[in-house]
Amino acid sequence: MGIRDVDVNPNNPYYMVTGGDDSRVCFWDTRNVSAPVATFSKHQHWVTRVKYNSFKDALVLSAGSCGVVNLWNMNSIAFQNPSMDKDMLKVPIADHHVRSFADHEDGITSIAWSCANANSWLFASLSYDGRVIINRVPESEVKSLME
Repeated sequence: MGIRDVDVNPNNPYYMVTGGDDSRVCFWDTRNVSAPVATFSKHQHWVTRVKYNSFKDALVLSAGSCGVVNLWNMNSIAFQNPSMDKDMLKVPIADHHVRSFADHEDGITSIAWSCANANSWLFASLSYDGRVIINRVPESEVKSLME
């Protein structure tokens, strides 16, 4: 099956995400590409776009020809500050699907995160019919990432 989009983690270049014709979102460690680190399938058709959040790289968007944007929390492969005291770190949140946004009536051609740190929880999606929709990360997810 073909890959339709790829994005590299902006804070940890060993990790990347792909989306493809098999409706799967795959997370890869470039140091060992024999198999994906994680694979998810929440789209009904092709995954046309994938995108890491530049400020909170645990957050990843995937969008498909099915008209759905999925939000993922990939905390296990997000950047961890090595200077932090290991005893002070809490147990990390398990990787999970946060939410599906099914606002489009047509396939999605583009997704983008806000480039302003103050608005890093906002993202936009563009569908084939020219409709742009702006959404935000759910407040409960924001709180869990900020703790």
